[in-house]
Amino acid sequence: MSKTMKVVNLPKDLTIEHVSRVWQELPANPKKQHIIILQIGEVDTVDAAGLQLIAAVLQWGRQHNLQVEFSGAVTAPLEIALLSAGFCREVPSEGQQLRSYLLSTVGGKYAG
Repeated sequence: MSKTMKVVNLPKDLTIEHVSRVWQELPANPKKQHIIILQIGEVDTVDAAGLQLIAAVLQWGRQHNLQVEFSGAVTAPLEIALLSAGFCREVPSEGQQLRSYLLSTVGGKYAG
């Protein structure tokens, strides 16, 4: 069975004004063959709601046994927000590696 990729482009302003639109882009009836890719390369502004969206998508993916990945370069504002909020202890420059840097409490793989 082939995998279906769903790319979700995070907006330049990953803020409370935009998170509901992003959430609505996720598949309504997710199946295990879905791969969700969050495109993070354009994020220029992040607030608490934007960070909560990232955590919620990761949790939603776990609940539905979906693969959730990141794509694009990690922007400076996103890096600062992730570090300030305690989502990561360090942040890679590329989104493809971000999942492994996220602390396990946020849905990442890093527990150390």
